[in-house]
Amino acid sequence: MKKLLSTILLIFLCASMSFAQEEIASKRNASYVEAGGAGLFFSINYERQLSKTPGFLWRVGLGGYSEDDFYVTYTTGFSYLFDLNEEKGAFLELGANLTIAREYKGISEESRNADIFENIVPGLNYRKHFNNDILFKAGINAIINENGLTPWLNTGFGIMF
Repeated sequence: MKKLLSTILLIFLCASMSFAQEEIASKRNASYVEAGGAGLFFSINYERQLSKTPGFLWRVGLGGYSEDDFYVTYTTGFSYLFDLNEEKGAFLELGANLTIAREYKGISEESRNADIFENIVPGLNYRKHFNNDILFKAGINAIINENGLTPWLNTGFGIMF
C-alpha cells in the first residue's frame, strides 16, 4: 500500500512539475502609443504587470490634443487581463483610469489660470501579445466627466520588455 501511494504521489509531483515548466515567463513591462483611450486623443504610456503571470496591470501615460487651446493629459489606472484560452497571447483587458486634462492657453496671464478637467475612463479591450515582444490592443472606453458619458474607441501598439 505504501508503495502504491508513493508511486501515485511521485506521478502527481512529476506531472505538476511538467505543467509548471510549460508556462512561459511573461515580460512585465510595456511601452506603447495609443490613439483614443484614457489619454483622450493621443498618448504615450508605460505599463507594469504587477504579478509574474498576466493579471493586474498599472499604467501611467502622458498625452495631448488641441482644439482652440492645447491640452496636456496625465493618465494613471489599473486593469486586469483575462486570458482568452482559445488563442495564445490573447487577453480581454478590463480597467479603469483617471485622466487629468490641463488646458494651456499660451504664454499669457490667462494661462496661469488654466482649467483642469478630471475624467474617469473605464475600458474594455481586446489585447494581443505577439511573441511576448509586441503589444496590440483595441477596444472601447467611456469618458465620464462633468459633461456626462461619452463612448470612446481606442487602439494601441507598442513593445514589451
